Amino acid sequence: MKLIYEVGDLGADRGILVTTSYFTPDAVSTAEGYNIELWDGAKLSEFLKDIPIEEVSVPGNAFYVKSSIPAEEAIRVVDKVLTGLFGKKGSIESSFMTFHPFYELNIDAKIYEMKGLVTKKVEERIVNSTVLIEALVGLLCNYDLRAGVIPLVSLPTISEEERMIFKTLLNQGSITVSALASLMSCSTDKARKLLQGLVAKRIALMVQQGRMTLYQSRVRVPDPSLLKSISSNLKIEVGVPKEGIVVDPKLSVSKVEELVKLLWDVHVKDYKIIYYPYYAFKVNEQGKRFVMVADMQHGKVDSTK
Repeated sequence: MKLIYEVGDLGADRGILVTTSYFTPDAVSTAEGYNIELWDGAKLSEFLKDIPIEEVSVPGNAFYVKSSIPAEEAIRVVDKVLTGLFGKKGSIESSFMTFHPFYELNIDAKIYEMKGLVTKKVEERIVNSTVLIEALVGLLCNYDLRAGVIPLVSLPTISEEERMIFKTLLNQGSITVSALASLMSCSTDKARKLLQGLVAKRIALMVQQGRMTLYQSRVRVPDPSLLKSISSNLKIEVGVPKEGIVVDPKLSVSKVEELVKLLWDVHVKDYKIIYYPYYAFKVNEQGKRFVMVADMQHGKVDSTK
């Protein structure tokens, strides 16, 4: 029923509800009265068979960062986190060293700046920078010696039309439905659906200014010259680490380049992949099991419940 409401509210052509299991007869009969498709486990399996899976191999120019904190120190830090005022809140069930993959791309990016209070002339400059991209889901990150890897920008998979709209929002700041329809030579209904789709994906937001509805980018793209990479802060070793669990990248270099080019007008000059050390802990806290991760450069602990 929530999906039915969302489809109607967005004016979408249809909604698709997916499960790896099955749907009850009541769910099937309810969906038949609306523009809702139900994909059960069997249909999902058939659909996935038709999707080509891109092979992502480990690039040859691989590097890694050595751990600067002993495993015993990481265990003490996590154990301290699990200790409350009244004693132990949880316990460590197992732990292991792991190396997470990040791409570093050396880029020349075009930056446009407004100059002059009166003339407001737009000037273009080229900035050389090395940007850090997480290699599993494609997060744009920054590296700080005290805080470690800091995620900055996350973008979901979007279509070519949505890419064009996103770039327009970044360049113009905001746009109306009618302006987008004129730009794309399409109907206002299609323009509205595309913009609302970006809102649903949390890429854009809708702002009401009087009687006018504007759509703006929700993503704040940083100046690449202000970003720091792992290799600009730490010593890196050549090759793939021989210890622990080495996590292979899920994104190819071409996919990562697509993300970077979506954020900036860039020329990618070179790249490398860097494996960064963490210590992972499977934790049981009052019956709740989750993972805690310690950065093996400075001991910062994060958890995923």
